[in-house]
Amino acid sequence: MAPQTRKFRDVLHRKLQDPEYALEFLNTALEEYQEDRDLPTFLLCLRDLAAARGFQELAEKMDKDRGSIYRSFSKKGNPAFHTVFDLLNALGFYIPKAELKAS
Repeated sequence: MAPQTRKFRDVLHRKLQDPEYALEFLNTALEEYQEDRDLPTFLLCLRDLAAARGFQELAEKMDKDRGSIYRSFSKKGNPAFHTVFDLLNALGFYIPKAELKAS
């Protein structure tokens, strides 16, 4: 009998249902992006968060077509800055106001 295995993405999406896990996942993705500037990987993390929640539900919250969100956060996607923020808001996250200073 072959051993039972689960697909990584299935397990990840199940774990991302937990709001605390999802927040830690997002914070880690942001920290990694700040270090290596690997935007495609960061966008795929957002896609995993979106897939775990459901593209249709998020599309309705964002007042957009499900397909456009799916494409925006695909491997070849290039979402506008406001689309990233709209997705974060639809997921229930927000980036607090930051005090900017000149260097």
